Amino acid sequence: MKKITLFVTLSMVILLAACSSSVPKVSADEALDLMADGAVLVDVRERHEHEENRIPGSMLLSLSVIEVLAPMRFDDLDTVIVVYCRSGRRSAEAAAILVELGFTNVYDLGGINSWPYETLSGPIN
Repeated sequence: MKKITLFVTLSMVILLAACSSSVPKVSADEALDLMADGAVLVDVRERHEHEENRIPGSMLLSLSVIEVLAPMRFDDLDTVIVVYCRSGRRSAEAAAILVELGFTNVYDLGGINSWPYETLSGPIN
């Protein structure tokens, strides 16, 4: 019985490790460097949140539609994409979805709450 319990426990640990996100987290400075090199910055929050405050140069692609719209917006799976949200939960989820879709260069900035630089507010086109 102990061997079975040990086997099940080890199997669960291996399974959880395999399922954990392999998307790298990046700092604000690293995100700026990636953007300077052509990365696309994607806000995965909802429109009203994006209009309240957003990082300059970011595009809105809400978590609720990212699975459907990302393949239409980015035809190259090697596009460098940096995602962010308010606190980091939705960006981690969005990053995992993008990886599942086959995108190979996805980075998670986390939340705009920790963004130390300028933000914009107001309606978007």
